[in-house]
Amino acid sequence: MPCTKSAKLLCGGQAKALSSVNQEQLALYYGIGRFVSYNTREGFWGRGAIATISAQLRAELPGIRGFSESNIKSMRTFYEEWRDLKASRYCRIEYKSISLP
Repeated sequence: MPCTKSAKLLCGGQAKALSSVNQEQLALYYGIGRFVSYNTREGFWGRGAIATISAQLRAELPGIRGFSESNIKSMRTFYEEWRDLKASRYCRIEYKSISLP
């Protein structure tokens, strides 16, 4: 059975919404990775800081997912691997500046 025009519009809208969500999620991960990279690589934070941040997030925001110690380290790696492409015309990731109290 062929797709109707309204079904095609709905599917296109869903794809566009998912794309926007993915873009925002990548921007969030990039921003967190930047923040963590700067503070861990410049020596401001000591050993165990990422584990502490992860534990604080889970305590303050019960049910939050995706911010385990290993995931935060992966966000840092994501930033460090892609930061050189940020200035490139091929990579248009915008990140929001974040800070922790």
